[in-house]
Amino acid sequence: MNQNYNDQQHILILSNGYPSVYQTLSGSFWKDQAEALSDQNCKVGLIATTPISLKDIKRKGVMNLRSKTKIENGVYTSVLRFPNIPFLNFLESFFSEFFGFYLFKKYIRKNGLPDVIHVHRYEAGLLAYKIKKSYKIPYVVTEHSSRFLYETMSKKEISIARKVFLNANVCIAVSKNLADKLKEICEV
Repeated sequence: MNQNYNDQQHILILSNGYPSVYQTLSGSFWKDQAEALSDQNCKVGLIATTPISLKDIKRKGVMNLRSKTKIENGVYTSVLRFPNIPFLNFLESFFSEFFGFYLFKKYIRKNGLPDVIHVHRYEAGLLAYKIKKSYKIPYVVTEHSSRFLYETMSKKEISIARKVFLNANVCIAVSKNLADKLKEICEV
C-alpha cells in the first residue's frame, strides 16, 4: 500500500488496559491490534487509562503507576495507571475519562486530531463520548466484558454503558451472546 502520510487513516484506540508489571496480559489484544493497524499504514495512537488493584500496587510498588508516553512499534502510546478503589467500580469510568482527556489533549498537540476513535470496553467510552461532543470525532465501541452476561453490573454501571453505546457511531460485541445481552440490557 503506497499512501502519503497525509492520506493515512488516523485511528486512536482508547483502552482501560495495557501490559505492565502489574498485569502482563491486560490490554495485550489492544496493543497487538494497534500495532497491526500501524503495519497496514494507518497512523495509530493508543491511550490507556488503567486501573490497578491495591493488592497489585502493594506487591509491585507505587513507582510503576506513573504516566508513560512512547512510540512503540510505530504506535504513539500513552499509558496512565491509577489505583482502583474496591467496591466503587463505577468510579473507574470517571477516573478514566478525567485522566484520559488530559492525555488526549497532549496527544492531539503532538499528532493532530484522529479520524476515528476505537473504544475497547465501555469503561473507556465516557472519554470517547466527551471527545465526540467536544471535537466531533466519531467513535466505535467493541465490547468484551462478560460482566454483562453474568449480570454483575450495578445500575450505575449499566447507565454509563447505555450512554456510551447509544452515542457510539458503531457498536460491536465480541460474541453473539454478548451482542444479544447488550441489546436486552442497554437497549442498543
